[in-house]
Amino acid sequence: MALDQKEVTGPFAKLRKQLGKLPRRPSPGEVHKLRTRTRRIEAVLQAFRLSDRTKGGELLEHISGLRKGAGKVRDMDVLTGFAASLPVHQHRECLVALLEQLGLRRAEAARRLHKTVRGARKPARHALQRCCRRIGRELKSGNSEWASDAAAVALQLSGELANWPKPTAANLHEFRLKTKQLRYTLKLSGDKAPLLSFSGEAKDRIGEWHDWHELAAIARKAIGHGGRCEVLDLIQSGEKKRLERALWAANRLRAQYFKPQGRGYKLGPRVIKVTAGLAA
Repeated sequence: MALDQKEVTGPFAKLRKQLGKLPRRPSPGEVHKLRTRTRRIEAVLQAFRLSDRTKGGELLEHISGLRKGAGKVRDMDVLTGFAASLPVHQHRECLVALLEQLGLRRAEAARRLHKTVRGARKPARHALQRCCRRIGRELKSGNSEWASDAAAVALQLSGELANWPKPTAANLHEFRLKTKQLRYTLKLSGDKAPLLSFSGEAKDRIGEWHDWHELAAIARKAIGHGGRCEVLDLIQSGEKKRLERALWAANRLRAQYFKPQGRGYKLGPRVIKVTAGLAA
């Protein structure tokens, strides 16, 4: 197994093309692609240790703003979908107030994203092209140093997950971010290891819980009346169920791929095999 050039350089070319034609009011699907592609590029720059070099650092600076802006719009799209699906029979006015608040936040986030894209479009596309060409040349020349760097980063991330404290609501989101970065790094090989499936399930379940957690926080501010509220009850119940599922998935991931050691875990042989395969 070695680095897969398509997996490595694909996001660069796709993001460059998307930035050239991104509309003023992008659809939820376009926003999701923008966010995912920027995250994958960040993972490549970090895996090859290019983020602290001049060209890589310049690109990282441009796309970090795009990722954050797209993330805020995406969050409102997801939360609106969750809120609209609530089976509310009473307190319909509370649901309307929540949806209006989400709509206002989405509009403001979209306005800021458009401003960020407009300012970053030209320099970001130029930096994407330069980095993509350089990475392509290095991969064609068989640069083994980058493959070793990627394997080292994957092992480091795996070690951090193995030594993670017991998953709780307080640290689940950070656990998910580490898991996500590990997945993007492992995908650079093009391999479809079972670890990607297990970590993907944990990532998705934690992400869903975090979205409901954010929805609950916004709902409490949007709904001003005192006493019980069906809308809040439904959201808080949904948040609790998804927290249980998220904790189960996180613990299952560690049990399957990391070995118990004292009060913590250590890297299991399957993790070592997959991460070391990046440099093969």
